[in-house]
Amino acid sequence: MLGQCILCLNDGVALTSEHIFPESTGGKICKNILCQSCNSNLGRFVDAPYLNQFVVQLARYANRLEGKTGRIPQPFSDSYSVILEGEKEIKFKFDANFKPQIISSAPEILLDENGEVVISVVVDGAKSAELPAMIKKALSRFFKTREGIALGLSDEEQEKTIEDEILKAGNVKSKTSPVGNIQGRHAVEYKKIYLEYVKVLYEICCIEFEGFRESNSATLMRDFLIQQFSNSPLHWDFEDMAIKLGISFDTKIANWLPVFKPLICEKSLDSLHIAVIHSNFLICSMLGFGCAFMKVDKQLINDVEQVGRVYLNEIDKGGKAGIFSYHEIMALKEI
Repeated sequence: MLGQCILCLNDGVALTSEHIFPESTGGKICKNILCQSCNSNLGRFVDAPYLNQFVVQLARYANRLEGKTGRIPQPFSDSYSVILEGEKEIKFKFDANFKPQIISSAPEILLDENGEVVISVVVDGAKSAELPAMIKKALSRFFKTREGIALGLSDEEQEKTIEDEILKAGNVKSKTSPVGNIQGRHAVEYKKIYLEYVKVLYEICCIEFEGFRESNSATLMRDFLIQQFSNSPLHWDFEDMAIKLGISFDTKIANWLPVFKPLICEKSLDSLHIAVIHSNFLICSMLGFGCAFMKVDKQLINDVEQVGRVYLNEIDKGGKAGIFSYHEIMALKEI
C-alpha cells in the first residue's frame, strides 16, 4: 500500500502496519500509516523506552504479555542482597518464575592463623556442581601469585590443598535464607511515558481528522517525536512541553473515570488501552497508568460521527479491540 507517511510526510511510499497501542502491551489496533523508517524509529526511540519502564513491565508480567521475542518481562530483574546470621552479604536475583537464585561470588582466598589456605565462595545450591572447577581455577591462580609462592608448597602439596578444599566444599550443607520482605524503590520516568502518549494521540488524530497533518498542533507533535530519534536527544522540560503541545498528563486516573467508566463494562482500566474523542477533546489511558488529555481544534471535527469515537483495546488474548462509536460500544456491553 502506497501513500503519505504521517510522520516524515513523504508521499508515494510503502506504508507499513503500525500498532496504535504497543504490540508488546497487548495492542491489536493496526493502521498502515508509517513508512518503514519512521515505524522502526518510533519502535526504537519511543516504544522501547516506554516498554522498559518498571510499571509497564509489571503490567505485562501480571497480564502475561509476551514481547516480540516471546518472552514475558521479569520486572524484578535487579539484584538483591540478604545477610545470613554470622555470614557475609549474599546477592541473589529472581528468575523468570520468581525463584531466587544466588549470584555466585568470586572465590576469596585467605590464610588462617596457622598459615593454612582457606577459600570462601558462595554459589547457588543448583550450581554446586560448578564448585570443584571454581576452586581449582582460583587456587591454581593463587599459587602463582607472590603470596602463594611465599608458602613454598611443592606441586604435589598444591594439588593436595586443592583436593582438600574441593572435598571440604562438597561436605558443606546448603543454607536456606529466612523468608522475609524485599523492599526497594523504582523510579518512574514520566517523560518516557508521556512520549508514548504523544505518539498515540498524534496517530489517532492523523487517522480521525482530515487536515490535521497540516495543523500547527500536528507540526509541533511531529517535530517533537522526530527530535527523539537519537541516542542523545535534546533536553526538554516536562511542564514546558505539555504547554507547548497542549497535551497534559494526569497520574490520577480517578479524575477521569466519569469519561471512561460507561465504556468499559466489567473490565478495569489496567487491563486495557482506551482513547475517547469526546466533544472537542481527546483523552487516552494505557494500562490504567494515568491518562493524557488533548484539546482538539473544533474546526478539525467536521463530522458529527467523529465525536464519540472510541479506540478500545482489551489486552488479553481474544479480548475486544477496534474503533467504535458510543452506540457500538453500548451494543457490545449488552452482548
